[in-house]
Amino acid sequence: MTGLQFSVIRVIFILTQLSKVTTTNCGRESSIHGMMLRGHTFKTLEAKSLSECVQECNEDDKCQSLNLVPLKDICELNKRTKEARPEDFVTNKECLYVRRWKKRVPLGSIPELPAESCAEIKRSEGAAMRSGGFWIQSSVNSGKASLVNCDVGESNDIDECKSRSLHGCHSDAVCHNTVGSYKCTCKEGFFGNGKTSCSPVGCVGYKWFTEADRRRSFPANEIKCDRLKERSWYRFSEESGTKMATTCVPPYRCNTHAPSWLNGLHPEEHEGIVTRQVCFHWSNHCCHFTTIIRVRNCGSFYTYELGPINLCHIRYCGE
Repeated sequence: MTGLQFSVIRVIFILTQLSKVTTTNCGRESSIHGMMLRGHTFKTLEAKSLSECVQECNEDDKCQSLNLVPLKDICELNKRTKEARPEDFVTNKECLYVRRWKKRVPLGSIPELPAESCAEIKRSEGAAMRSGGFWIQSSVNSGKASLVNCDVGESNDIDECKSRSLHGCHSDAVCHNTVGSYKCTCKEGFFGNGKTSCSPVGCVGYKWFTEADRRRSFPANEIKCDRLKERSWYRFSEESGTKMATTCVPPYRCNTHAPSWLNGLHPEEHEGIVTRQVCFHWSNHCCHFTTIIRVRNCGSFYTYELGPINLCHIRYCGE
């Protein structure tokens, strides 16, 4: 007997077996010749016959269907069916595709077999699906699944914002559910893309006050004035001190006529951005001139949002 004759006999034998399998089981699921489900195989093993491959599938809760390559003794166990993933059901002349019928675990009903969406479960289970909790694969962590309510009568959308494992928003961002997806926006007082970054406003990208003559004790050797051109965040550092002066500064200090001081407490870190009054001492009055600024505690330092003041000679002073 030639090799070709032997191969033909094997194929005929396998097809006969397949006919017996589907007929014995009331014809609930039939094999499809020349087709396979691509991209959803979770286990590949050697199988000398279709019945052996079917048995392997029936013994694994994750198995939803199988691809059999008779001439190569290859059995592929799939975690999806062609109904769940019709776009991946493709032609392959060497293959037989069989959907599992015996005690098949419904997609999404156990954490080991999570679905990607409620819509995928509906496609997989059809009219047999009932509203309730199903395991849905996390879009953030591929190794985790969350129990999500799927309502047969509602849309196919999942509210990813109900569980941190289903969305990838930053811890300082707010998740907003949309149809088929979600959006992340940084909380008030933070900026960034909402997913990989949400930085505190004022704690990055600020400008520096570092001059020694900004200290509250520095005499007015040469009179200077802060002519800020635009509103921006500033931080005191190095020779200028670590923060804005917090008590009334005598005039002719900080190398200016009317030095500044913060009329109010610096905020705690959890307070975020706060509004404070800044006073400028002049003419024997600690608050002869005033302006309103915003202040933020960035943990190890403070920043101040300052804007243009059409007045001279005044200056922001540190301590």
